Amino acid sequence: MPARRTETLRRPRKFAATGRKTRAVVAPPSIVREIFTRTRTPGFQRYLRDLLVELCAIETTPDPDVKRMQAAEDGCFRILERELGSLRFSGACHERRQIGRAHV
Repeated sequence: MPARRTETLRRPRKFAATGRKTRAVVAPPSIVREIFTRTRTPGFQRYLRDLLVELCAIETTPDPDVKRMQAAEDGCFRILERELGSLRFSGACHERRQIGRAHV
């Protein structure tokens, strides 16, 4: 059965004097501007590449040994928590939530 079509939630585009559609310019929220300022540098690109290599070095493919999978998951989360913990965005926080048995 095909999915039912719904109305879009996006604002309609305005037409310029030329008849072409244009998008209204909206200033991004301050946290987005702060993220862009921090991430648009060659140094950040190197950092991100090194972080990805570090995460990919951990074997996370499914394994019948649950303890091995838990250790791998914990290793990845520790890396992510280490990196996220070093970021200081006003009002931001992070937490590791446990997955309930009902979701497994």
